Amino acid sequence: MIIRQARPTVPSRCEVRGFLYEADTPREMGEDMLDVSLPNGVLIIAGWYPEGDPAGRYYVSVYRGYEELIPSIASDDLDSAVSDVEQCVQQFFDRNLQAVSDSGSTYLAV
Repeated sequence: MIIRQARPTVPSRCEVRGFLYEADTPREMGEDMLDVSLPNGVLIIAGWYPEGDPAGRYYVSVYRGYEELIPSIASDDLDSAVSDVEQCVQQFFDRNLQAVSDSGSTYLAV
């Protein structure tokens, strides 16, 4: 049973789907609990990994397309995970991300 849920505070131009939560048993903890879509195409995904594992943790990942923009952030508690999502939104909300090609390699300029 879900015992507490939370959604991050984000600018109104962001689209939020789902919520992060704590459950009374780890078996109820799921992957991909929350998605935050930013207007610049950045997607922030948060959830519990591995799903249902008592030794799992909350992870927050930031993507543009299929490219991960920063290494995933891990936390052990709901409040920290919500804070991590909010910090990622602040970090990437106003950034103009452009693909840059350099000697055949493509990367994102942030």
